[in-house]
Amino acid sequence: MKKRKLFTNFPQDHTAAKKNPNDIWSLCYAPNGSIWVGTYWNGLFNFNPKSGKFSKIEHPGNNNNSILSIIAADKESLVIGVGNGFYFYNMSLNQWSKIAGIQNYISGDIYKDRDSILWINARNGLYKIDHQRYKFALKPLPYKGKTMNSMLINKSVIWFGTDSGLFRLDKKSGRSRIFTKNQANSSLNSNNISKLYLDSEGMLWILTENGFDSYEERTDRFTHHYHHSSIGTLFNEDVFRDILEVDKGVYVLATDAGIKIYDRKKNQYQHFYNQPKNHLSINNNHTYNLSMAPDGKIWIGTYGGGINIFDRKVGKFQAITTQNGLSSNVINEIFTDSKKISGYVHQTD
Repeated sequence: MKKRKLFTNFPQDHTAAKKNPNDIWSLCYAPNGSIWVGTYWNGLFNFNPKSGKFSKIEHPGNNNNSILSIIAADKESLVIGVGNGFYFYNMSLNQWSKIAGIQNYISGDIYKDRDSILWINARNGLYKIDHQRYKFALKPLPYKGKTMNSMLINKSVIWFGTDSGLFRLDKKSGRSRIFTKNQANSSLNSNNISKLYLDSEGMLWILTENGFDSYEERTDRFTHHYHHSSIGTLFNEDVFRDILEVDKGVYVLATDAGIKIYDRKKNQYQHFYNQPKNHLSINNNHTYNLSMAPDGKIWIGTYGGGINIFDRKVGKFQAITTQNGLSSNVINEIFTDSKKISGYVHQTD
């Protein structure tokens, strides 16, 4: 039976002799309704969803076409992380202004908090930018040499998950604190953090490649969580990549061995992994990201298996792959937009 197409693709034409413009690293939906696409090989594009056409935007860093990150600074301008640094870009004037003194790198990124403060994770440290009418203050913070993998803002506190521990910054007082693994059982379990998550009760969850931790600020203690099942050593059950609270105290976890559901109050796990003889099981154990649709079903992005839609009520999975219209089976991110339609960002194989 012919597979039904569920997705609409907008690939750009290219020849084998030229760099692939479809290797997308960043997307931004600006306040003026424009869509900006950052590619690794071919720079910046403006995308018109009505016509399905891309317009190439030339930028000053012609020696490096990698657009690694994009975020809207305000209604008129973007902040763009290019291979050779960070820029302000005025959309209406098509004008680039380089932010002096900040070096970019492959893990560089830009975040924006509720106060419209921009936080730039750069090669030479973490920078805070107060951006008002193109006037800004650079305040480098003491995180130089750390690769930031995740950032979370909770009221006046910013948490940074890095490859060298967990960092806490109080925006009001300016005080910072570093949490690292040590001999104490109540310390951080691993310094290499992949994801931070705040649940409905204010509990901070820290995902690593050696289990996952929960942190209660009131007691200043980390609790370590592990789960090993009968799947054996073929897949690494200690690698956790994403977490999603689906009910109060109940979490879905994306791992390198399928997905797990953890009930914190009962301290119980359910494990769902690929079973070759069961076509209703998840089709790929390398799960990377999670999103819950309005109907309560969980969308799971995998590395090689496309998207799997998980119905918790019946414990069954529906796979969506390139046969259904996906342009790649490697899914880097899934999100739900304002119209409650699940979408995805992918990297081409």
